[in-house]
Amino acid sequence: MLFFRLLALVLVLMLGSSCGRWVPGYIITEEGEVLSNNDTNMRSTTIDHMRSQLDLQLGEFWRTNIIIDELPVYLTNERTLNTGWIWKKATITITVIGNGKGETKITNDDITKGVRDYMYHKVERPNNNLVVTTTSVVDAERFASKITVAKINAPTTNEVQRYTTQSGDTYADLSFAFYGTTAHWRVIASANKSAELKTGMEIIIPPKP
Repeated sequence: MLFFRLLALVLVLMLGSSCGRWVPGYIITEEGEVLSNNDTNMRSTTIDHMRSQLDLQLGEFWRTNIIIDELPVYLTNERTLNTGWIWKKATITITVIGNGKGETKITNDDITKGVRDYMYHKVERPNNNLVVTTTSVVDAERFASKITVAKINAPTTNEVQRYTTQSGDTYADLSFAFYGTTAHWRVIASANKSAELKTGMEIIIPPKP
């Protein structure tokens, strides 16, 4: 396991400057995935965190789609030694998507407030530069598309499979979809020698460990 983690970190450093603004270090997602420390990945992991928390609160009949229009910037304050990613401006659009089988457990106003509270210290002058909008829609087809990965059937043979990644996929999602647990995400990551997933990639899914 230590070898694979070190390999992932090496890949991060090699691939870190390939997209977005990159700074030294790395990002570890909630699922344990290692990503290069750039503005695009920071925005993605911020969205993923908010979405996972909101989906838990909304209940099984609703899912969220979140868009942050702007990318963060990495600031270094030499006087206070404070460094980190911050949004100069954050325009956040949240769409709550339902399948029509049940009510939400929290209101749109609750969602807006929760996201504002979470992002408040991540945005420069948030009273002026943080805009959060939440709307709801009942759309069974769109709801289903948000959980496509979770419905992939796990392999029943010991053969290697191939899969074309979709928007929003993570190694943890694929591990759960193919193996029934998120614990084996490193198996897929190491088989594909890639620290991050991009939409449209054809990747290898090894047999279940």
